[in-house]
Amino acid sequence: MFTMAEAKRDFARGALSGAEMRWMGLGVGYALWLTCRLWPDESGFLVDAKRREPRRFRTADACIKAAREIGFEAEMLKVQGD
Repeated sequence: MFTMAEAKRDFARGALSGAEMRWMGLGVGYALWLTCRLWPDESGFLVDAKRREPRRFRTADACIKAAREIGFEAEMLKVQGD
């Protein structure tokens, strides 16, 4: 789990290797999963700093904006069914 500040810090250090936008369901929206290059077991969701729960984004654009704020570039949007 990463707060925005932790994610920015770890991205700058080269510890994060990727981000995935994950659909959490209707009424919930999207969450951002961060992959940790240096410590794979530490990969986790971007979380709210106070509640330490995954941040919920109502739109894909908002989720992508958060990934860009961390430092990632959106290279591809992959959509698939069950």
